[in-house]
Amino acid sequence: NQPCADAVGAELGQMGFAPAARGARADYIATVGFTRTDRGQVRTRPPVTIGIGGGSFGGNVGVGGGVSTGIGGKTRTVYGVELAVQLRRHGDNTVGWEGKAITETLSGAPDAQPGDGAARLAAALFKGFPGQSGITITVK
Repeated sequence: NQPCADAVGAELGQMGFAPAARGARADYIATVGFTRTDRGQVRTRPPVTIGIGGGSFGGNVGVGGGVSTGIGGKTRTVYGVELAVQLRRHGDNTVGWEGKAITETLSGAPDAQPGDGAARLAAALFKGFPGQSGITITVK
């Protein structure tokens, strides 16, 4: 997924990493994995409206109110999204650092499409880098 690779590259670039020059050997190789899974359906509730009114009529105070529930609601899909990054040393292929960032989103949400929210996941993953290797960060 190119948007995820681009987001990881941007975060690594902010920390001083740069792509190896063409034909040059890289010191580290970054492996980026992205998965998006369908975790089922949820039914959203219809909106609730509360009406409150009041007034004063010749010294008498009147208060009125009402609650109504809208009709409908929607069935939406819950998606689990995971961004995993592993940095390996080129010379001996050992893992120098790895981590995962995960989140859940609903269909129709601004970051529901594959690749959407990649920058948010990458930023969360690399916050405090290098930090502890091998951890999973949950992004709300």
